[in-house]
Amino acid sequence: MKKEIKSILTEFHPLIFGVFVMAISIAVLSLFTDLKYQVFYDMIFKATAETGAKTSWELTVFWVSLLLGTFSIVIFSFIKKKELNKKFKENFKLDLVSYGVFIIPISFFLILTQTINFFYFIMALIYLLLCFFIEEKEKRYKNLILLNLIYFSTLSVKALTDKLIKKVEIIPYDSIYLITLLLFVIIFYYLRKNRFKNLDKLILYFQFPLPLMLLTYLTNKYEYNNELIKIAFSRRYKAVIIFFIVYFIIINLIEYRNKIKNIKKAKPLITLSTVILILIIRFYVEPKFVHYGDFWHWGEESIIWHQIFEKKLILFDEYIGTTGLFPMILGFIQSLLFKGSSLSYLPSLAITNIIWMSIIGTAIYFLIKTDFVLFIALFLVFPQYNRTHMLMLSLFVLSNSELIKRRIQWIQMYILLSILSVFYYPINGVAVALGGAIFALTQTYFVIKEKEYLKIFKSKLFWVLNITLILPVIFSLKNTLKLIKIISLLSSSSLLADGRAGKFIAEDWFMKYIINQNLKDNIWNIFVLLLIAFPILISTYFLCVYLLKKDKILKKIKKPEFFILTFSIIAVSINCSYSVMRINRNVDFYRNASIIIVFMTIMIIFLYKYGNRYISHNTKIIFISICILIGNISAEKMTKFNTTSFGEEYKNIKRSYKVDDNFEYVNGKDFDIPKLGEGFIEKNALEKIIINKEILKKIVHKDERVWFMYDREMQKIFDLKSPTKMDSPFLTTGLKPTEVNLSSMKELPIYITDLNIGKYYTYRWAIDNKYAIMDYKGFQFWIRPDRYKEIFGDIKKAEEYLIENSPRQDLKYTAFSLGNSMKSLKKLMKDIRKYEIDSLQIEGEGIEFLTQKKIKIKDINNSYIDIILPEIIDGNKYDFLYLELSSDYQVNENREIVILWETDKYPMKENRVVILEDKNGKLLIPMGTHPAWLYSDVTKIRLKFVNMKVDTTIDIQKIEFMQLNRERKGD
Repeated sequence: MKKEIKSILTEFHPLIFGVFVMAISIAVLSLFTDLKYQVFYDMIFKATAETGAKTSWELTVFWVSLLLGTFSIVIFSFIKKKELNKKFKENFKLDLVSYGVFIIPISFFLILTQTINFFYFIMALIYLLLCFFIEEKEKRYKNLILLNLIYFSTLSVKALTDKLIKKVEIIPYDSIYLITLLLFVIIFYYLRKNRFKNLDKLILYFQFPLPLMLLTYLTNKYEYNNELIKIAFSRRYKAVIIFFIVYFIIINLIEYRNKIKNIKKAKPLITLSTVILILIIRFYVEPKFVHYGDFWHWGEESIIWHQIFEKKLILFDEYIGTTGLFPMILGFIQSLLFKGSSLSYLPSLAITNIIWMSIIGTAIYFLIKTDFVLFIALFLVFPQYNRTHMLMLSLFVLSNSELIKRRIQWIQMYILLSILSVFYYPINGVAVALGGAIFALTQTYFVIKEKEYLKIFKSKLFWVLNITLILPVIFSLKNTLKLIKIISLLSSSSLLADGRAGKFIAEDWFMKYIINQNLKDNIWNIFVLLLIAFPILISTYFLCVYLLKKDKILKKIKKPEFFILTFSIIAVSINCSYSVMRINRNVDFYRNASIIIVFMTIMIIFLYKYGNRYISHNTKIIFISICILIGNISAEKMTKFNTTSFGEEYKNIKRSYKVDDNFEYVNGKDFDIPKLGEGFIEKNALEKIIINKEILKKIVHKDERVWFMYDREMQKIFDLKSPTKMDSPFLTTGLKPTEVNLSSMKELPIYITDLNIGKYYTYRWAIDNKYAIMDYKGFQFWIRPDRYKEIFGDIKKAEEYLIENSPRQDLKYTAFSLGNSMKSLKKLMKDIRKYEIDSLQIEGEGIEFLTQKKIKIKDINNSYIDIILPEIIDGNKYDFLYLELSSDYQVNENREIVILWETDKYPMKENRVVILEDKNGKLLIPMGTHPAWLYSDVTKIRLKFVNMKVDTTIDIQKIEFMQLNRERKGD
């Protein structure tokens, strides 16, 4: 046993060393975070600025650490080349299922999370018990398969009985495990008695009921306010579900007929439909007519179809999908099956998922071609927020060894999938294109070298693929440049607008036995970044092992192993360039989880199919268990979205849906909003829709345009055209993207919703165009001046409202973030008014003047200084104030400063206030974020020091008023 452990550790050395180097690098570089400041190149007041985060440095920590870890693996692999090429004798071989699937993943999951999956654990116990009754591994393996199929067959029978017998629940949820276990025990007794003669047949038989699970997609009853309300599905929707049920039954019949003829040689026993159906029920979306009020994401996934096909806007020229064309599929289904109603989003998403899982399940089935495909289907589960479908499909299709042997067809398929992927979701599309580029070049090399092109012209598949490629190639040639421009525009401000904000805070479930919270947070920070990097590290390790094995290099680079490993390294790295940046402090991991799960899946397949060629059997089993562990943690613990845990699929078989009191039953026709549809909607969301409807009726005429900030699904609900290419100002924060978006506007929108300081350039554009604010039932709308005047009269009243009633602006750490980036931001200023502190008249209360510019706090509750300006400052022109203060700042000390101002016309007022946090005295304050400042001729400013310790000294070193150059070019 000692020899086995030693040999495993010897093989693990390069990877262990690389992981260790990366972990140490993260820990060391993170110590310097407080010494770094984020560099701003534009006025973007989003999460990075508001939180004072050091996003660029935090990303540098990840990438430098990843590179060090990767290089360490490569260097150590070359040093240990001889050991990696040794063949170790294994006196004791680990069982794939016992150790790889159960014991190791369950044990480490328990250590990390202090939780255990009950059904997973029971399966493990049953399999271990089978070891006492069955000596042959294959028979134990098949009995475990049978147990899983009995479980899913029970779910299928429940789905059927729930639909046939509506008054009584024949199979309650809490009886499913018991029924599964009893059936298995009875069948096992019968099989053992007959020496397992009919085991293979029973595996085939128990797959027949599985298509009936899809009957749960026809559940249309809702428990609401002690009533049972029924909302009918459209005939087209029901026809689609019935089609899939019949389709999968036919597949089962065909496969059964083919396999039963030669049952002893039938491989795999698992049918294609079983793989697909398990993927569907695990990646389940409740097809219910319920709206949770998320107008942003639901709009993202449905509005593009509405704008292009219903409102006839030209794709890329008049309207663009800001995150690719992936919503087209859902939008098409929603339009076809439900006439595009908003409340049909979830049923449409359910059909979309069924289609995707059918395609991806087929690719996986033909990639593996053994019964192990069942375990892959059980392992593969995604959070609902998932953009990896095309990447996943491309990876599984292009990894197929049979397709790889047909090099020209592989190249054609690679081109097709790359084009589709890029337009589907650009970042993952680039990952597909570049990830497969190295292998595409090798395939091209061998096509030319071996003159395969001379034989290919007779192949029908070659011409079919060529014809298939015509439209995608034409489409890509026409629109690629436009897409690149869009991506470059949005990505130019993405780091500052959407970047990671601050050090990760450990989840409650993580290593509860560590009491010291700071230590726990540091370990968590390393753990999260290692988890993201692991697909790259493990792929690098196996690529080194693969290339260092004794064989000709030309033989190695033509094999599927080479494609899988090179693709994984490149594709995950490209995806990380965006997904790592978007992780917030609480590790909202849904962007990363999907990628990790996909590439852990392909690594499991790689190890299962090819592992024994390059590493010892026991090492292979341990690696498979690690990949399962990482996939499980990513899916079940690292995302805020609910996922279906193994053994909890029964919860997806619904008799009815429970709807709480926070929702309202509606029919869009009752509100004269047919696009809303029928169903339940969150009450606040309904109120927002009704108020917008009233405003539209009151001030917007036919065919006029409206601009929704965050509630962009409203464009579709009210059947309106988007006024700009990018449908929401929320998407454009920097100067250049804002200018491009505004220039696409054919007419000024009648009103704009929720316009706030985070979109400073759009906000200033609205002020420049004299948009007026109207407060209607607690909601604020920016109305075009001519329409305001037409309906409400004098526009001066609107200006007065802005000055007198605009709320105070809490900038949080924005001024601190900008102030520590003056070197770059000063270049953006058009004019600067500087004042010598000694020449200014400064008064105060609750303070002691030590010198003209140095003060001491004497009153913790009321201390401020008034700076009387020597000249009037035009607030509309000078929209930024730079303050430089010197004081004894302590580490992690936050000081709050409140700024008020006075004009000849208006005295200081509590709502005309800008609030900011000060950490080191360098403050660039965007005073223009308060509308009243832009209408003020400022004569005096007040700096109010909130709850500052008595005897704190502050030295006022600089005061400068700055004018942002919003007409600058070249950003």
